[in-house]
Amino acid sequence: MTGVSKNLPDGYIFGYIRNGGIWMPSYDDAMSPKERWEVVVYLRSLEKKYGETEASSSGPAAAPSQPSTGGPQP
Repeated sequence: MTGVSKNLPDGYIFGYIRNGGIWMPSYDDAMSPKERWEVVVYLRSLEKKYGETEASSSGPAAAPSQPSTGGPQP
């Protein structure tokens, strides 16, 4: 959200979802064009919401995990 994708045009991200690339497979057969555009819009909304907060490896340490209760871990 604060990395390279924020500087890419929406059409490039749409094409990357459709055609795939080094980091992900093609979703051309799995998603309609409307669904791919919805992913682009969602990505942009996340950038607006969290764009001011950049990931940092020097940030505070994460809290230890709680014991599993049998459900999926976050």
